[in-house]
Amino acid sequence: MPRIIELSFVAVTRDNICLEKNEIPRVLQTLTVPVNPNTTIPLEVENLTELKNECLQNVSSFNDKIYNLINNFLDTLMVPICFVAHNGYRFDYPIFLWELKCLHKDLASSILCVDTLSLFKDFFMNTDKTIIQDSKAINILNSPISSKNENLETSLVEEETRKDQTKQREFNIEVLSNRKENHTYQRPINFKLTTIYEHLLNVPAEKAHTAQGDCINMLRCANHIGEFFLEWCDHHAVPLIEKRKN
Repeated sequence: MPRIIELSFVAVTRDNICLEKNEIPRVLQTLTVPVNPNTTIPLEVENLTELKNECLQNVSSFNDKIYNLINNFLDTLMVPICFVAHNGYRFDYPIFLWELKCLHKDLASSILCVDTLSLFKDFFMNTDKTIIQDSKAINILNSPISSKNENLETSLVEEETRKDQTKQREFNIEVLSNRKENHTYQRPINFKLTTIYEHLLNVPAEKAHTAQGDCINMLRCANHIGEFFLEWCDHHAVPLIEKRKN
């Protein structure tokens, strides 16, 4: 099992996530801890994280004190608590829970978790389907209107109704066309966190592959899609303990 070399918690209340779009919430609770893995850090990990054995040799390994630090931090948060990690189900959560298991420790069984890799796949798959449906709607709305009834007499009320419907069609076409052209709703080239960040926000990811930097980047992505993020988490959160590997 890979070892933790740095962990970071950035906690935000759900009401603050969507307070202002594209703005990091002013109120955050953070905890970032470097960890001595007591094993050689692979070169590719060094290059990604800029963390080397030399700079971690005088920091603590994952021990009871770090566990207590994490637990005390979590105790300051409002419940329910839900962990959020990108590719967390396959990577972050099993590794974190394995470290706890080595200490014969557990966190509160009420703590939930979600994986934003699954979340963003659902987000872009759903918007892809919506765009396809919208495109069909645009084609239908743009198609020639049948002229079979052109010679029929039309009352004034019917004529006004038809005008209103035409205006509504024109409005729908404009809205749907704008959405189709907005690249935010198109699927990114891959589902790496940095790619999703740059795709949604159209700016380079900051401090990628640092524990706290990735947390902040993920938070900005969550803030950008707002209500979808909250509703998806409400429906898909599962107990963290379920992600422990035997």
